[in-house]
Amino acid sequence: MKTKNYRQAQLFENNNVFEKPHYFVIMISNLFVILCTIVAISMIAFQFIFDSAPVIGQSMYPTFNTTGADLDRVYINNYAKVTYGDVVVLSIQEWGSHESKNIIKRVIGLEGDSIGFVYDKQQDVYYVTRNGEKIEEPYLLNYAGNAKKYQEFLLMGENNENFDPDTQVYTVPKGEIFVLGDNRSNSIDSGVRGSFSMEEIWGRVDYCTPKGLNFFVFFFEQFFSCGMIQYQLS
Repeated sequence: MKTKNYRQAQLFENNNVFEKPHYFVIMISNLFVILCTIVAISMIAFQFIFDSAPVIGQSMYPTFNTTGADLDRVYINNYAKVTYGDVVVLSIQEWGSHESKNIIKRVIGLEGDSIGFVYDKQQDVYYVTRNGEKIEEPYLLNYAGNAKKYQEFLLMGENNENFDPDTQVYTVPKGEIFVLGDNRSNSIDSGVRGSFSMEEIWGRVDYCTPKGLNFFVFFFEQFFSCGMIQYQLS
């Protein structure tokens, strides 16, 4: 019996070869799994909420770079509400055509707003006004382009029932939006065509990445270089 008990004890000792797990390693492993899960869910959610498109054309310069092959890529929030100063993408029907075209512009006026231009004699420039007040537009390269836009605005108003020729003010109808490009001297927008329907809004531009980079590639490049997403739009 003693020999048997000795052998059982010996077997028990020989089988007890696994050390206790290292709890710090387990914690790090679990955190890594959780982090990967969060990143995966975030990427799926991002793809669901946002569409993306390259910016082609000069109508929003200098806000977006469209020179050469270095086209900025914008990320369009399909579910966001829009307000003054937001950059939006609209899907509109081209003049004299049944084909649709996407344009990117900045929100200047919403339904019920009165949009006009005022001339500053001292500065020799035109400013855009909303409900009689000058709009501050720090995103413009300069105000020189407003002179051409003002002339286009007057021509548009000649055949538009929402334009008052006496006050030279355009009143945005219900359910519509008034948009202008940041490059005022080179933009087909509400100053040329009048306001657009809210239903034509594809979405609001929330982010932009340079040189057409994928959002997550750009994000991780900035993250690992201790940078910030400097192309976020408000």
